[in-house]
Amino acid sequence: MKSSAVEGSCFPSHSIRTKKWHYIRYQTNGDSTLTTCNEDLSEIQEELYNIGVNREIDPYEWNNLAYDPAYSGLIEQLASYLPGNPNYNQFARTSFDVVPESDENVALLIAPNPTSDITSVLVPGQKGDWELIVTSITGVVVYRDRGYNDFNIMQEFLLEPSAEAWSPGTYLVKYQQAETTRTGKLIVH
Repeated sequence: MKSSAVEGSCFPSHSIRTKKWHYIRYQTNGDSTLTTCNEDLSEIQEELYNIGVNREIDPYEWNNLAYDPAYSGLIEQLASYLPGNPNYNQFARTSFDVVPESDENVALLIAPNPTSDITSVLVPGQKGDWELIVTSITGVVVYRDRGYNDFNIMQEFLLEPSAEAWSPGTYLVKYQQAETTRTGKLIVH
């Protein structure tokens, strides 16, 4: 055990920021009355804030989203860049520098997700040219399809992760048509 009174915090804290998110993970001592660190009483704490691209959503980081199950996939992705994880100290750059105008442009229906087999991507279609791109978290394109839609109907794409291009991990799915960009995350086991 290490004395926190003399040497500072018992356990390290780590955080990662993206253009929109701030994720923090730290370990508490578990009992605030103790003056020494106790691993057995300690607890892992998490914080996730949607700060917004221009810090317009939660600039003071008051709305902790970490315990909302809807954000578990995002937390898993961000945590993979913290110490002790495979992406730690790895530079990640994606080709998705798109900031949606509104939430209606964001979601794709991807199911099943996570997957190790064929998965379906559903998008509301519009008449016109479209493009579907899937990239690894580091920006490597593993799937690309383009076409023209004659009708305003729902489109379904079936993705089959192949062993050559798709290793287990997190992938970014981007569908673009006219002025609309929809993005999603696909996890392959």
